[in-house]
Amino acid sequence: MAQHFEVDANHVEAQVIGEHGVSEVFFGRAPYRGVPVGKLIAERGEALESVRKQIEADVRYANITIIEGNDASQFGIGIVSRGSRKWFS
Repeated sequence: MAQHFEVDANHVEAQVIGEHGVSEVFFGRAPYRGVPVGKLIAERGEALESVRKQIEADVRYANITIIEGNDASQFGIGIVSRGSRKWFS
């Protein structure tokens, strides 16, 4: 989402549950600094369904990108955890 909207990822609140990969389930509203994602999409003149599908695909297949770059998918979990360490403090 941060990449799509060109915003700071530290202010995006999105939750994905499930196994790493195509079986992930997206959960919640995913606001940016409290602004609902639907409002952000509308302000940009984009179609909600199209953006949702693209972001879901990017997240579901991110493990392949990580594996291609690092030869292992577990590094993705480490990167996310390190970037989100403020939530665990």
